Amino acid sequence: MIRIENTLRVRRERQEVWGFLNDISALAKCVPQCKKFNIADNDRFDVDLVLRLGRIPLENVAHMEVRERQEPHRLVMSGTTTPGRGLASVARLADGDSGDTRLTIAFGLEEDGGSTLIHYVIEADASGNLKRVYEGIIRGQRATLETSFVKNVGNVLGAEIEILEPLVAEA
Repeated sequence: MIRIENTLRVRRERQEVWGFLNDISALAKCVPQCKKFNIADNDRFDVDLVLRLGRIPLENVAHMEVRERQEPHRLVMSGTTTPGRGLASVARLADGDSGDTRLTIAFGLEEDGGSTLIHYVIEADASGNLKRVYEGIIRGQRATLETSFVKNVGNVLGAEIEILEPLVAEA
């Protein structure tokens, strides 16, 4: 299991941040390396990503669904990611192996004076070569991907965002 966890401080009220998290279209636009997205409804969406392992572009599609909403402090999404041809070939998936990875993303919001703390946890349950590919991507690009996400969220909210936790991931 690959796990990424962090806490951000956003200089906005919790209800405003909650509104942003519940706007799936606005949230999808903030995903780093997002090539395109398709919103089925307010709970289900797909995001096409192009991650990079060194110079190799690796396509991936995340099929996600909101599983839990506890207004205004918790949002949980889960689903699967399916590797595109480039990712499947780099991971050398066996015939018949879809390479699907279970993905869960949980956001927790906490008031902090005039700011809001966003605690998030991303868990990806991949196996075999695909897990090693994802681990390589995370090792090489986590800081860049996270900085891009934070910048995108800050632009949407028109707010300064501070990363509170060190950039550490577990595999």
